[in-house]
Amino acid sequence: MSSSNVSYTPANSLTVINPGDYEINFWVDLVDVCARMVTIAIRRNGVNIPNATITRNIRSGMNTVFSGSIILALAAGDVIDMTLTLSSEDGNNFVNDVNASLTIKKIDN
Repeated sequence: MSSSNVSYTPANSLTVINPGDYEINFWVDLVDVCARMVTIAIRRNGVNIPNATITRNIRSGMNTVFSGSIILALAAGDVIDMTLTLSSEDGNNFVNDVNASLTIKKIDN
């Protein structure tokens, strides 16, 4: 996929090159082996974006999809990433791999 207005450094993140309004879309698909709370958060500069943070109590063995979209003004140099947090230390073993997507698109000129 082509990219403009962002770079991929640091690793596993998107760094905004040009300031402006951006549409941020994300989804995560997982099956956990433990029943527990799972939080998916989109972060700007290491801080959770409140309207892009989802916490769910998931059941063992059930497929769970998290998804969201937000429009946000971003500054040049803002670093966007996604994090997954588990409520317990029962291990981070999932029945299947976790599949995830994070995209940002500049929507103003």
